[in-house]
Amino acid sequence: MTKLVQHNLGIKLLAIILAIAAWGFTRVADPVEEWQLILELDVRTSVGQSLVSRDPGDLSITAYVTGQISRLERLSAMRPKVVLDGRGLQPGVPEMVELRIDRRFPGVSIELEPPKIELTIDETNRKNFVPEEITEGLLPTGYYIDSRSGLPESIAVLGAKSLVELVDRVVYYLNLSALTGSTELSFEFKPIDESGVEIQNLSLTPAIADIGIGLQPSQALKAVPIVVDYQGNPAVNYALTSLSSDPFLVEVAGPAEALSDILSIRTAPLNLTGKTSSFQQSVTLISPSENVSLSVTQANVSVEIEQIESRYTFNDVLIELRGTSPDFSYILNPERVNVTIRGGLGGISGASTDEIRPRVDLDRLGAGTHNIRVTVALPSGVRLDSVEPSLIEITITQQTPETPEPPPGDEPGDSTEPSEQPDETNGSE
Repeated sequence: MTKLVQHNLGIKLLAIILAIAAWGFTRVADPVEEWQLILELDVRTSVGQSLVSRDPGDLSITAYVTGQISRLERLSAMRPKVVLDGRGLQPGVPEMVELRIDRRFPGVSIELEPPKIELTIDETNRKNFVPEEITEGLLPTGYYIDSRSGLPESIAVLGAKSLVELVDRVVYYLNLSALTGSTELSFEFKPIDESGVEIQNLSLTPAIADIGIGLQPSQALKAVPIVVDYQGNPAVNYALTSLSSDPFLVEVAGPAEALSDILSIRTAPLNLTGKTSSFQQSVTLISPSENVSLSVTQANVSVEIEQIESRYTFNDVLIELRGTSPDFSYILNPERVNVTIRGGLGGISGASTDEIRPRVDLDRLGAGTHNIRVTVALPSGVRLDSVEPSLIEITITQQTPETPEPPPGDEPGDSTEPSEQPDETNGSE
């Protein structure tokens, strides 16, 4: 064994020295460093499922990578992605998911910030919408938009079912003040809810379109009223009581022959389905023809919705006396009244006789006959309509104190004391 070790010992020592030297040279020429990289986030879901939300919502992740410069340069050039894997998650339930790099990089230490993201997924749904135009500013005086070319007939919205159901409209925004003539502009379509807030994490097809805007000089001008259109009905027991728009009139510009038949401008339909309260909303005005323009393309609509009221009468409800005294007796005429309440159908149907409490307050009344008003305590959700009669007569009588009867033997002249009698024994002596 010793001979084996000593065999070519010089060559072996030289090899070790050269290896150490090469290692040291490599360390000097290719030092270890820590870099900070911004990597793209790749969200993955199962087939038939889509992203609802992630927290935090930023699409980029900070990666702290440590290793030799040559390895870090190779990693940076390959632009790896950070995988957020939502496959297998339960729909609608937020869960913390650990992030990972989409490939391996030997010899490099990688720390991700944040290391985990809260992810919520849902079943995928699809719905089509007719795109609506929302404008800003005003057209140059004396001009109108006579055509729009390239506008898609419908936009497909794809994404998580819970998000798609929130979409009220798909819109694009046009700045009228920037138009100086016919032109073609690129517009991005956006899904918004009833309040006009854009809904994120949805895919639109098409998402962008090039639309040609034809601008022409106006030939005629007239003002017509705005008619507010709507669809659906308020919730049960609620009714639409009024609709109004601001402005009430809109100026229509275009060829005279095109304006002759235009008597009003209608709005895009408001959705009243299930509404239980009044609200305001900005809606798009619908141009009746491609070769006419409107002085404004939107109106603020005020919608008044009120609860439908009903009445119900509780007959012969006993009056409750308050503030009575044992020193008086009370006679009511009448003792019972009819109470009519008013309110929504839900409140009316939920009220019972036990909750309807007519009462009179006798706290400061003395003996005699009085006319007193009846008050009524009611359950929540209803209000008093009438009480019949509203005034009742009450007779209050002072109670006569009872005189206690004397016990037996206490009558006048009735003495229980023994009478003095002569001592017969002594008298016979």
